[in-house]
Amino acid sequence: MKYSLAAVALVVAAAIATPGSQGIAPLPPPDLTTTQGFERTCAALRLRLPTGNAQRQAAVICRDVALIQHVATFLRKAREVNYGQRMAPVQVTAHVRAELNHLRTQLGIARQMLGAILLDRDEGLVLVPAQWQVDLDSNGTIEVWEKHFFAIPARRSEAPMSLRPPSDDSDYYQAHYDLSARIRVDRTDIAWALSYHQFVESLVETVLAYTMRTSGHEWDIVLIDPAALLRARQLLLSGLKTSNLVRELALAESDDQDEWIPNPHQRQSVFPLALDEEDYAIWHAVLPEITRLFEGAAVLPGDSEARGLWGSLARVCPDGTGLNVSKIYAQPAPSLTHIEQQVPALGWCDPVGPEHPASGLMPLIREYSSRMDSGRASGMDFLKYLLWVN
Repeated sequence: MKYSLAAVALVVAAAIATPGSQGIAPLPPPDLTTTQGFERTCAALRLRLPTGNAQRQAAVICRDVALIQHVATFLRKAREVNYGQRMAPVQVTAHVRAELNHLRTQLGIARQMLGAILLDRDEGLVLVPAQWQVDLDSNGTIEVWEKHFFAIPARRSEAPMSLRPPSDDSDYYQAHYDLSARIRVDRTDIAWALSYHQFVESLVETVLAYTMRTSGHEWDIVLIDPAALLRARQLLLSGLKTSNLVRELALAESDDQDEWIPNPHQRQSVFPLALDEEDYAIWHAVLPEITRLFEGAAVLPGDSEARGLWGSLARVCPDGTGLNVSKIYAQPAPSLTHIEQQVPALGWCDPVGPEHPASGLMPLIREYSSRMDSGRASGMDFLKYLLWVN
């Protein structure tokens, strides 16, 4: 992916800069535990390059919050202007693509910053996310949903977690969120954040590979940047590799204080639910299967019993064949209209056999789904799934 010269210079300079260089006084230690400290820290880092692991951690968080604010502001203005009524489709598409390009660039910079953070023990910042209170949609007021946007759902053992979209109901946050949750960042958390950046950037690259074209009342989604799909696939594979690193680092932890991602033996975690040994075993089993699919080392065979997104994908190929997911990126469809009917002609289906073995992903998903259906899983298990595959 190509970044602007300024963006590349920022990352390189951040990696090599030293405190006090050129006679400039070093920044005070970052404080992300209070609202005032968060504001001061982010304001200072907007004007200066981060130096050292503490400032790099803070810089990534501040940049990500600013990026969320940028997107939320874009969405508010789009609603107010009513793009769909006042602009031609080509203008709407141009505005959305500009926002996505900004998102892609900023995610790439943050990803590179995270990759440069090699924490030693006790170098992790202490975070209190509920204190990060920002006017996200830039309308001049910090509303209730904005005040609590970064707060962490509380872990409840007596009942399933109640989660819903951002709300202006203060009582909802008091009842269902841990507003005093503290996290001390460690290597596991850095890897976890890196994997999410890789996956979200991959998604944005995938969307930017296509654009919407209209002709009268007809519309189509057409391929305009095949290279973006190749970048998306590589980012996704990197994210899967990083996710496995998260699992390994978490299992290797022996301390137990202000944790985010807990291993089965850690109790002092503010993650919304405990992760037990079975969860880690499934995490370990699922990642290789998904990786093999996106590498093209296995195919997704047709499965009439499959459910959800993977189930829909599994049914697009004829009997005796399987979907080669890697070809979706390497041999992309020129148009996404009626894509299900195009799949065989696109060459995405390979015969199941020694050269293209069937993936074991669907049986794993069925096993997990059966446990959810039997009531073993809690109301927060969708978060476990997000954790396993980010």
